[in-house]
Amino acid sequence: MAKYSSCNGVSCSDITSINTTVKGSINIINGLEACSSDPDYGPAMTMLVAGFPQGYLSHALVADLTNINEWRANDFKPTPDATSKGILQIVYGKDGSGDPLFVIVTDNDSNSLYRITPSNLTSKSTWSQISFNTPPDRAEDGPTNIKQRTVEWGNNVWVSVGNLKNSGAGFNQKYYAWRSTDGASWDGISLTGSTDIEESGNNKIRALATNGAGTWWFGIGHKIYKSTDNALTWGTTAEHNLDTGSNGAGIRELVYTNNSLVCIYNYNDGAGTNKPRAVSAVSSDTTDWGTPVNIQGNAPDGSPGGALHSSNTDTAVAANGIVLFADTNNTMAASVSGKTVTMLDSYATPRDGDPIYTAATDGEGTWYVGSYGDGGEGAIYYTTAANDWSSWTRMVNDMGTGASPDGVQALAVDRYIPSAATPP
Repeated sequence: MAKYSSCNGVSCSDITSINTTVKGSINIINGLEACSSDPDYGPAMTMLVAGFPQGYLSHALVADLTNINEWRANDFKPTPDATSKGILQIVYGKDGSGDPLFVIVTDNDSNSLYRITPSNLTSKSTWSQISFNTPPDRAEDGPTNIKQRTVEWGNNVWVSVGNLKNSGAGFNQKYYAWRSTDGASWDGISLTGSTDIEESGNNKIRALATNGAGTWWFGIGHKIYKSTDNALTWGTTAEHNLDTGSNGAGIRELVYTNNSLVCIYNYNDGAGTNKPRAVSAVSSDTTDWGTPVNIQGNAPDGSPGGALHSSNTDTAVAANGIVLFADTNNTMAASVSGKTVTMLDSYATPRDGDPIYTAATDGEGTWYVGSYGDGGEGAIYYTTAANDWSSWTRMVNDMGTGASPDGVQALAVDRYIPSAATPP
């Protein structure tokens, strides 16, 4: 189907809404599909990639997304067999030559990052383990492979963050983010200049986002820190301190869309209010934030829906001014513009049986979630913004081949979209 390029004389890239409907919720106009409207997005996706427990990967081309035989035929465990752990995140970016590359986060306690080219993925070939270069201020410790939690790519730079120290040894006083311009060689970027990072309430960075133009943010505990030089240095003070309540678990995820940064966090006041919340800021000034909203609302037909789980809302993905949130059972969507997050009538339960672990989007109005399916057999579900979130369809189920475990723990498209794939 052809795609529209303008509406009423306004080019697609300049459209923000039509008749009060935000662009991210518009999929078809007069029989034409949504355009690839965001200039920061790469060419349209050609395949969807899935990650499973025990280090297995699979993929299907766009024309074969509903063909279970394709998913099963493409299922493989990359060599060398360095991991028996689950794949938690798959991120699409580029290597130092500008060629496509996937970086993968596993749940290994160390050596948790791998990289693989699309050609090696589709040919069921090798991947490479990522090791970090020894930071010059800690040469006595030797190279560290401290556990990583999340990775992103933008503006020709990869950034990975995770645990700030190993238990009991090495790097106890030196904290790092890790940066690469090619996905192969990674340097430590010291975070010791970011004051009060130890008072953030956590020693694990789980949230990372970029605007794709050199500005980066990470969230830890109740604090958000920022870099404006493509992650070479980070702010000495936090951009923002969230009110997470006396017992709140803190920041779970950061996503970027529509020139806005959105923070997903757990708020718990210890007196009965324990909710997942979202709050946003204009990305050019992340010291000034809007009013937090609970991630809850009505079903698509306007009937009472519910709230996502207070402590299990760890998944979020964003594109075209829309954020999709997921806990292990349900999803909700919101529109975002600057400091305003507006929950949509979208509360739904996509899965048939076992939990949701991941979400992704093609940037064209289609949204995917992956789960363990009906009885742990692995499934992917999808919806489109044109459905007003009222219908999630099971795309494939029973994805395992017998050799591989079946649960879908990570999804990614082969297209660059800031915040298009997030870890559980």
